[in-house]
Amino acid sequence: GDKAKHPFITTDFAECQVEIGTEVCSNPDQVYDQLENLHDIVSTTVSVENPEAEYLWPISNPPLILSEPEIPVAIFRGESHDKQVYREYLSQKYGKKIMLYCGIHYNFSFDERLIFRLHQLQGRADDIQFIRSEIYLAMAKNCYLYSWFPVLLTAASPVFHESFMDAGEPVGGGRFLGFSSMRNSQYGYWNQKQIILDYHSIDTYINSIVDTVRRGELYTSSEFYSPVRLKPAGKYLMKNLRRDGVNHIELRMFDLNPLDKNGMSKADMELMEYFLLYLSTLPDFDFTPEWQRISYENHIRSAAYDPTSVEIVMPEHTETLQAAALRLLDEMTEFFTEIDVPQALPVLEKARERVEDPEKLYSHQVYRAIEEQGYIPFGIQ
Repeated sequence: GDKAKHPFITTDFAECQVEIGTEVCSNPDQVYDQLENLHDIVSTTVSVENPEAEYLWPISNPPLILSEPEIPVAIFRGESHDKQVYREYLSQKYGKKIMLYCGIHYNFSFDERLIFRLHQLQGRADDIQFIRSEIYLAMAKNCYLYSWFPVLLTAASPVFHESFMDAGEPVGGGRFLGFSSMRNSQYGYWNQKQIILDYHSIDTYINSIVDTVRRGELYTSSEFYSPVRLKPAGKYLMKNLRRDGVNHIELRMFDLNPLDKNGMSKADMELMEYFLLYLSTLPDFDFTPEWQRISYENHIRSAAYDPTSVEIVMPEHTETLQAAALRLLDEMTEFFTEIDVPQALPVLEKARERVEDPEKLYSHQVYRAIEEQGYIPFGIQ
């Protein structure tokens, strides 16, 4: 049907990039099951509707690219044509190749009954949307400060095809530049210069994005490429965010995991839920321009293939990426033990095993598989 109107299946930047979105679900089991159903619908449809075999490419880095001009920008007609115009603008500004990175956006929100109860406990007389926005704004700051953690645990794109970039050492018909995740590295999909926002309130946050668009640095708020976004219900427009407040938080740093059929394992969905729950209890803080720059640099560094080779700078300490992740897992384990959520502990323990032994990280498993099978054969298999 019409990709501009379909509730779950649409097209991202290129005509060949399928985008699948689930409904809002109440737990990771439901998300995973629905994602699997949608994945099956797409993969079986493309396999039977086309004369030649066609598959969903499972790696965040693109497959063989014949030439950049042949990358087809997604076609949108009629009232949705502005989507195509926007994509053509992006291809002129950033080039088409970099737009072919794929990944997963993980959206999270609290049950509205919890927000209502917090509003009630604080004895507030203002509209409930204000406390909701405050909660997510504080979470967004902590998510950005700790964004290196999801990158380390879910990075899965260390090797890229030689047609994507002429750099790096050869590995199985692909290339390697020392990163666990190309799209989270310095070669990833970032704004041409870092956008610094004012996080003092939701209004100053919105105003700083609007000002960036007015100055012509961004075409629209959608061009703000941050690992973390605050989203309204419905379309991602600043007028909707200002009128209705924040509806949910979006994390955008997850690679597709080619070792899992659906691109993200259920265990990682659970781990990120516990990660976000823990972050929501951390104190609010002043996310100054300096800390935004440090957080951005931490994020880039966290895409290193060797987690012991780079350091993460945090307010209280500077240590290796591996040590910082183990420290955070210790804090989370203590927290979920204290509030008696035993089901979190095995999930955190599995994450700890991967951090302690980097050979168990997805990026290392994918690297070895590509080394043995070759980049294209591994992706197709």
